[in-house]
Amino acid sequence: MALASILLLVLAPLAVRENLRAACDVDQWPHLEDCHRPTDPQTQREMLRQRIARNPGDAANYVALALLDAQSPPGDAAAAAQSLALARRFAPANGLVQQVAAQQAMAERRWPEAVAALVGLVEHRADPQAARALAALLREPEARAALVAAVQPGSTWVEPLLRAIGPAGADLLDAMPVLIRALARQALRPESALAVVDQLRARGAWRDAQALWLHLLGRPTGLIYNGGFDLGFLRGGFDWEFPNAPPSRTGFEVQQPQVAGAHDRALALYFNGRPLAVPPVSQVLVLFPGRYRFTARHMTRNLRAGEGLSWTFSCVGDATPFARAEPLRDTGGHWVDAELTLDVPATCAAVRLALMPQQRSDGLSGLRGELYLDDLRLVMS
Repeated sequence: MALASILLLVLAPLAVRENLRAACDVDQWPHLEDCHRPTDPQTQREMLRQRIARNPGDAANYVALALLDAQSPPGDAAAAAQSLALARRFAPANGLVQQVAAQQAMAERRWPEAVAALVGLVEHRADPQAARALAALLREPEARAALVAAVQPGSTWVEPLLRAIGPAGADLLDAMPVLIRALARQALRPESALAVVDQLRARGAWRDAQALWLHLLGRPTGLIYNGGFDLGFLRGGFDWEFPNAPPSRTGFEVQQPQVAGAHDRALALYFNGRPLAVPPVSQVLVLFPGRYRFTARHMTRNLRAGEGLSWTFSCVGDATPFARAEPLRDTGGHWVDAELTLDVPATCAAVRLALMPQQRSDGLSGLRGELYLDDLRLVMS
């Protein structure tokens, strides 16, 4: 079985070393002469059983026998199971015994037991190979259910599993049920969840990325997130995006002041005449095909922007907008409502809402003045 072989590759060299060490440990067996080690597994097995008979309370003998049976199966499944049970009884915290337990459980497709053993190795021993084995279990539908059930408040194995998905050849999408439960049980840091959202976005798994994003938020949201700009911005996910550079390079400064006429806070863009980095503000939306109604409010002071700026809608990966609102021009300090009806094409996996200059040359020559944005909404018609 492929999954068992993953753990066996880890276990085999460790088992060899442990067998030799245990057989020669002068603190454990001070009367062994010349540290004689038979190379035949059956002979070694009999020798260990004799030692157990002489000293039934010596845990190291049980561990060595269980490792030997895992490395060189005796042909008697009941005997191997008994040696493992005794090793787990006398040395329950031994990492190698836990590896043997996980290996046998995986070979017999006893997924809850296998997951429990591997989780213990990850959480108590920071075992990277156990994390890789957990990630490999994502390929088995029945094992995924056991992984989901193993996520409890305070679990610390989920993030090591995430890091092991690539090396294990597993698929991040298969981990979604585990991640969603981990968020609900506070067993996944928000920054780790955001990193996964960005990974899913990068591979074009937009709906899975949005589902994880919504679980991360823990609350319902409109089709446009934070359309009133009242919340602080999160880096990553499906929040508002801005150029990651200082105002001297972007051509504007971003603030969220309380402004008369806004519902609470507003998004303020203070243009400084430098060439404009575009888009100055945008957000990716995951929408079903169909007709939508977009509304927004804006107010400007001393805005000099050539032909103005417009809210545009385009498919991610396609710079050509399929819908564009009327341009925003200077309003002399008065709030103005804007409205647009748009049809999202079926070919759009995701939509980018972006504020763009009407003319590219206007952005290159730089804008001046103040622009305030508030109350962006999108509803399906």
